[in-house]
Amino acid sequence: MINLLPYSHRIQLKSLYKKRLIVVGLFFFAISILPLLFVLGFLSYFEYINVNYLNKQYSSLVNIQESGEVKNLLDNVKSINNKIDFLKKDIVSIKPVTSNIEKVLLLKPDDIKITAIDYAKTDKNNIININGVSATRDSILKYSDVLNVNKSGFCKNVNVPVDTYTKKSNVPFTITCDITYESK
Repeated sequence: MINLLPYSHRIQLKSLYKKRLIVVGLFFFAISILPLLFVLGFLSYFEYINVNYLNKQYSSLVNIQESGEVKNLLDNVKSINNKIDFLKKDIVSIKPVTSNIEKVLLLKPDDIKITAIDYAKTDKNNIININGVSATRDSILKYSDVLNVNKSGFCKNVNVPVDTYTKKSNVPFTITCDITYESK
């Protein structure tokens, strides 16, 4: 049908066709390139933010290194390590207390009720405080004598406060003794 048109109209239609084809091609090219440009823009923006963040971190690390805080931190870590080493040595030297507490409980007369046992370690001694209630004050005397003269010798310096003997029955008491450990 285009062949029946005069030559000038044919050339004009062909040029319009080529222009429309170029416009449609540019339109599809723009549609396919715009999302790519959009994604590249976001990526470059995030890269810019990350570079700024890394530059700030680097400058803060340089400032810390120049100010001597790193040396202070290393000194703190060394002192903490020394304290840990000291505590490890101390833990290794601790002897078990449970066997002595078990002996204290086994030697207890039936009419004495022990409510608490406290253990304290001083530089020279290991001390056990025995708190409880006794039916009579004579039971407390017998118990302190049994602890004092025990053949295993795990208690020494057994102390019972004098005010413990003021009541005759249902007597609250506190007995303090230094404990020793059996050599193995």
